Amino acid sequence: MRFGSQVREVLTASCGVDFRAARPQTGLDLPETTDARQTLTDNLEKTFGIRVSDQDVAHLHTVRDLLQCVRLRLWEQRVTAREQTAEVPALAGRPGLTPLPPELRESFARRTPLSPLGVPPPAVAPRITRS
Repeated sequence: MRFGSQVREVLTASCGVDFRAARPQTGLDLPETTDARQTLTDNLEKTFGIRVSDQDVAHLHTVRDLLQCVRLRLWEQRVTAREQTAEVPALAGRPGLTPLPPELRESFARRTPLSPLGVPPPAVAPRITRS
């Protein structure tokens, strides 16, 4: 099931109104009761594993708003999980890159074959000049 369809299914189950064919511009018209809003947030949290605050619900006016809210909370969850699992600090000047552990660094060392005479090949090809 696609993301948008899944959100619309949760919305339909929570509000008691068929939102399965709703367009992004469709208004939500959520009931003002806290029970209806709490049911929606509980269902979103269970389905997507996110945390939806009361402030988020107050800003939900269209289906698009709901989709964007869920996407934002999923993105925040991924970023937070990535930051918590990062064991090695990022390299200075190159954010997002982490050094390899010594055992892997050695296994990825560049190996250049020796020439038949036992002399390594030159690092740069010699320049050919015409006279």
